[in-house]
Amino acid sequence: MPKRFTDTEKWKKPFIRGLDGAYKLLWMYILDDCDHAGIWQVDFEVARIRTGEPGLDYEKAKAIFGDRIVAIDKFKWFVPDFISFQYGELKDSNRMHVSVISILNKHNLHKPKGHTSPLQGAKDKEQDKDKVMEQVKEKESRFEENWNLAFDSMTLESYKMNYRFLNLTEELSHFKLKCDADPEDYHQRDCSGLRQAFLYQLKNGKQKVDKLNGKPVERFNLDGI
Repeated sequence: MPKRFTDTEKWKKPFIRGLDGAYKLLWMYILDDCDHAGIWQVDFEVARIRTGEPGLDYEKAKAIFGDRIVAIDKFKWFVPDFISFQYGELKDSNRMHVSVISILNKHNLHKPKGHTSPLQGAKDKEQDKDKVMEQVKEKESRFEENWNLAFDSMTLESYKMNYRFLNLTEELSHFKLKCDADPEDYHQRDCSGLRQAFLYQLKNGKQKVDKLNGKPVERFNLDGI
């Protein structure tokens, strides 16, 4: 006769307390009747007889138990918490665990670390993806705000006056492409940092124009760029 651990604190937990008598008994029955991998062969006809509860209903039970069970198909339910409670973390070095892992693999339920839910891995990945996307959007929004502050109309007008031999629209477009090509650097800069980098580009462009026109080449400080 197989023996299993039981949680003596379960009667204090909201989930158990919230179940009516018939489904509270069904839950205990499932935990006893499932195999050692936490998979229950769904048979409500037998469950009704053994629990003495003729009103047990498949769909109602599935709705009440929610994410505490995973319906592999109509005839098999998996109880994720059964694994973590009975075994903790499953290990290939444990002979008893190997059998459990084999059964879980058969149903694509095995997760190397932790078994609170076979769907949790996918949820975690989705949450991580959403978190990364939020961070990217936040950085893009911050960069756009700094860009608008750095290159307001007054600033651009002063650049046009000081660098009138350059195509400012083209220079600014080129600088934007440069920023987007190296976001780890330029997207982290505040408005003054963006202006400083753009001025370096304009001064470098002016040097080239002066050189082509045979004018003395202006030297400028490259520190901090």
